[in-house]
Amino acid sequence: MSTFTAEEALTMAAEIASGIFTSKARRWLAQGMNVWTRNDGEVRLERCLKLACASKRLALARRDSAILRAAQYVEGKSAWAKAVNLRAALAEFQQKIWPAWSARYQDSAPDPETTSRLNFELFEILKSGAEIPKTTEGFYGIVKRGDY
Repeated sequence: MSTFTAEEALTMAAEIASGIFTSKARRWLAQGMNVWTRNDGEVRLERCLKLACASKRLALARRDSAILRAAQYVEGKSAWAKAVNLRAALAEFQQKIWPAWSARYQDSAPDPETTSRLNFELFEILKSGAEIPKTTEGFYGIVKRGDY
C-alpha cells in the first residue's frame, strides 16, 4: 500500500480537489495507482490511496488544507505569528463577509480570480463544515505543518 498516512492522503485529496497538484500528490497518486494496477483492480482504489470514507475526517482534511493555504496570505515571520493573524482574519471574515457569501455560494464558491486569495481560503475553511479551532494554539497546530 501507499507509504503516505491516511491523514496525508485526505489532505492531498482535498488539495487536489481545490486545484493544488503538488509533486507529493503526484507521488501519492502514482503509488496508489501502482498498487491498484498490480492487484488488477481487485483492491478498492480508495484503499490503495489510503482514503478514508468518513465524512468527518474528510471535512477536517479540507479545513486543514484551507488553513495551510490561507496561512500563506497572512503576515507573520513565524508559524505562531501567522496563526495569530489567521485567527484574527478568520474572525473578521466570519463576522463581516461570511453571512452574505454563505447565502450566495451555497453550492459553489466565489471565483478565486475575482476575490482575494485570503478571502477565498477563509471561505473554504468555513465551508469545510469542520469545527474551527477555538484558540491560537489550535491554529498553530495546523499552521506549523506548512512551509513558509
